[in-house]
Amino acid sequence: MEPTLEQMAQSLVASGHYRVTGRLELQTEYHPPDATPRLVAAVVDVETTGINPDHDKIIELGVCLFEYGRQSGRIYKVLGSWEWFEDPGISIPAEIRKITGITDDMVAGHSIDDPAVNDLLSRVVLVIAHNADFDRRFLERRLPGFSTKHWACSRSDIDWKAEGIRSSALEFVAYSLGFFHDGHRAASDCRATVHALAQRLPRTGGLALQALLEQARLHDMAVMGEGRPNREEGCLEGPRVLLEPRRA
Repeated sequence: MEPTLEQMAQSLVASGHYRVTGRLELQTEYHPPDATPRLVAAVVDVETTGINPDHDKIIELGVCLFEYGRQSGRIYKVLGSWEWFEDPGISIPAEIRKITGITDDMVAGHSIDDPAVNDLLSRVVLVIAHNADFDRRFLERRLPGFSTKHWACSRSDIDWKAEGIRSSALEFVAYSLGFFHDGHRAASDCRATVHALAQRLPRTGGLALQALLEQARLHDMAVMGEGRPNREEGCLEGPRVLLEPRRA
């Protein structure tokens, strides 16, 4: 009987001469239900016509909701993924088309479903993005409901370098954690971020989401009463994680 692909991959890894990464398979649950109280978080990602929210526009929004334990950092059930195209009213720049694969024809006549997004936001206590400074500036301008939520950044709120991961870019983080995905599309990046947050970190062994939550709490304690935390990677303003009354 010929070995399965999984068996061949395990043999390659066991040899010590190869590293094998697998395509991300969608998961609906990362940890079985237990007695821990569960909260709901949203991972978001946007694709845009450029980097300046003053004049560039969102062309795609992805949202993924999941349940998590506030203290343990365990991710339980993935509640679903949603994505919307939005017509920016201008031709998508060639560079953006090349990076994302999104064309003018794909977005023509489409718009984000504001009521649907607001309904999702009503269920969450925490919004996470990989490079939250970028996504947050676009989303709060386009959908003001995002400005009422606590935010955390899976790129800068986890010390990936201390874990032996040289780059905090999502694609490199995914590779280092043993998987790959179809990047630069909003929904795919959201699911990849959730999957990364559900993994144990290479050196400390803790869950990635737990590390993110702990770092966010440290920021809150440092800026309690100021309300405008400033950080080297990503200047995030407004509500943050674990400030009352919304507890993340």
